[in-house]
This record gives sequence, structure tokens and C-alpha cells, in this order.
Amino acid sequence: MKIQENNIDSGVIFSYTPENADYLGTELKLFSNDDSKNNEIGFLKSVLVTLIEYNPEKEIAVYIGNDVIFVDCGENFNNVYCPKCSTEITEDWQDFMGKASENNFKDLEIKTKCCDFKTDLNSLNYDEKCGFSKVVFTINSYDPNSISKLIDAIWKKHNLQLIPILAKY
Repeated sequence: MKIQENNIDSGVIFSYTPENADYLGTELKLFSNDDSKNNEIGFLKSVLVTLIEYNPEKEIAVYIGNDVIFVDCGENFNNVYCPKCSTEITEDWQDFMGKASENNFKDLEIKTKCCDFKTDLNSLNYDEKCGFSKVVFTINSYDPNSISKLIDAIWKKHNLQLIPILAKY
């Protein structure tokens, strides 16, 4: 199993590409908000190895960033709603994202205009799950029916709760 390391300005990417990998336009993105584990490169590489063991025919990578990034769902993205009153706030969300990106997503706290509710960008209700993290695992062309089994395996082996996002590009 050959894992490549690619250092980039925003962090590092460790990736595995099997010879016969195919790309069908979908990605399973897995992230954690556990900052105590998101800073341990050796631990994150061991999680990557486990993902590869479960999916040896898939292209798999882990991005470990210097800063928090938005983990999106690609073309699956539609609308965003207030977690308190369920009002659609997609246009306001764009403003919130612009402001949060100015400080590299270090401060995700917002106050909704619809009901003056104090919350954060991670706690908003998205039509399709999205989130924010410094660490994102990506598995190309993943079968959505196997997600819960994979999440459970990572939890049991590494005591790491991963949040799944199925993205389409």
C-alpha cells in the first residue's frame, strides 16, 4: 500500500490511488470536530490506513489543513435553514460565509436575521449535510449504502466519530 504525501500551502494531503481506481462523480467526505485528534498526524494516517483496508479499490485521501475549511456537498447543496424557526436563510448564509472566511473560519458564530437566534454555521440545517473542519477524509465513488458500516468501523477501531457528507461533482 503506497501512500503519497503532498505538502501544499494550506496543509498536507496524504493519498492512496490504486491502479484501477475509477471516478464516478461522487465522493464520500468524512470529517470530525474532535480537535484533540485533528492535530495528530500519526493518528490521522492510521485512520487513513483503516479506510484503505476497507476500500482497497478506491482512491482515498486525507486533507490536514492549517485552518478550518468548509466541507461541502458539491452539487447536492441546495438550501440552508435556521435551526430555531426553520426559516430558509440561504441568502443570509452566503453573507455569513463571507464574513467567516475573512478570519479563515476561526469564528463560526452567527446571529440569524429571521429570529435573532445565536448559533454557529455548523449548527444550521442544510438540505444535505455540510460542515467545517481542519481534517477531511475523501473516498471517491463510494457506495452510499455502506456509509454507516464504515463509520462504525472507524469508531470501534480509532474511537473517532466521523461525520459523513455525500458530495456530487
